[in-house]
Amino acid sequence: MLDSKKIFIISILLSGIFSFIYFDIGSLLTLENIKANQSELAHLYQQYPAQSLLLFFFAFTIYASLPMPGLIIWTLLGAALFGFLPTFIIVSFGTAIGGTLAFWGARYVLRDSLEQRYPKQFKTINDGVEKEGGFYLFSIRLMPLFPFFLVNLLMGLTNIRSRDFYCITQLGMLAVTAVFVNAGTQLSQIESVSSLFSPSLILSFALMGIIPLLSKKIIAYFSRQIQ
Repeated sequence: MLDSKKIFIISILLSGIFSFIYFDIGSLLTLENIKANQSELAHLYQQYPAQSLLLFFFAFTIYASLPMPGLIIWTLLGAALFGFLPTFIIVSFGTAIGGTLAFWGARYVLRDSLEQRYPKQFKTINDGVEKEGGFYLFSIRLMPLFPFFLVNLLMGLTNIRSRDFYCITQLGMLAVTAVFVNAGTQLSQIESVSSLFSPSLILSFALMGIIPLLSKKIIAYFSRQIQ
């Protein structure tokens, strides 16, 4: 029997997937389309500013909970329409809330059956997460090199607390969010999404991801020396 929590989470995820397929959002979420329709969308925003922001927030949050590509396109579109600060706030909270919904989906729908099937593997993973999980998650969130939904799914299968997952996700993605929102404010100059990932930017994100783990190792080393 499914409890109410599982039913709620499954309903949200299935509704989002159905909407994605029914409205053919995948074909609409292209850089070419949003650039072509930017003026019309901006006009709608001028007419209905509060409604536009609220609708974008809910749509972005639900989309962030699904195993779908295109979050960067959503971010660029929001920044082009609403400017840096409103979009930064929406994307920051939307990714954290949407990611937590996906995290709950993995935890409350998949984990029990998988844990019963692979108990030894789960114990090994959870022992590692209990020791280093927060630092690893924070490092991964600093680097947009790992699929967002996959990280949510895998962390949902561990014992990390939902509150910790949410907070680390929101804090860890602030720098990445700022970079892509800022790029979206210059939408007309962007030729392709891949052009945003310059070698220097990728290297910067990679270094940011290494810093938390390296800092912990250094602190642990000096702590042992002091003792």
